[in-house]
Amino acid sequence: PGDTVLVSGTCRENLAISSEVVRITLDGQEKAVIQAPGTTADAIFIRGKDITVKGFTLTGGRDGIHLSGAAAGASATIDGNTIERTGRYGIHVDCGSVARIVNNRIENIPNVGIDITENSHARIGFLLPSRPEPGPNTIRSNGSHGIAVSRASSAWIANNTIADNKGSGVFVNRNSQADVVANIINGNGGNGITASHNAGVNLRSEGT
Repeated sequence: PGDTVLVSGTCRENLAISSEVVRITLDGQEKAVIQAPGTTADAIFIRGKDITVKGFTLTGGRDGIHLSGAAAGASATIDGNTIERTGRYGIHVDCGSVARIVNNRIENIPNVGIDITENSHARIGFLLPSRPEPGPNTIRSNGSHGIAVSRASSAWIANNTIADNKGSGVFVNRNSQADVVANIINGNGGNGITASHNAGVNLRSEGT
């Protein structure tokens, strides 16, 4: 706990971070590449807590980064990565997990760019409500929605560019809730923002 692993070069592998791993930073130093083989395992699969992944280019695999909690939920900060050409989602957060997603470029994904589901929570575009400095993500040219929040999940979505996706820019459904503030949302194939199936969207948020 507390250690940083510095990574360089091109890694052709699928990386799994198990649930007992806590407070580890993986730093790609803005030059490391993970090329995940196949589409059945994720490029980076996280079950641990307080994991930071920054400075990587991720391609291939099922999802670029997948957080999935077992009993208590995974948690991670995903900062300054480029995620593209995966098999399914760019970032996928499920099973009660928590993600802080800032300064990433997520593009050319066949499905949803960022998918938050199954009672999970994400801050997308900033880290802390008490310190709302922008950490804008660019989420564009993906095959479905830019960001999807579903199945009793929630998200604060601020300061991002969400453009040219084939679905809606932000899609919120199935008893989920999102605050959507100060984003640039344009050129998407669906609505700018869609809310359906007992979902709610706030277009103004205290603290952001």
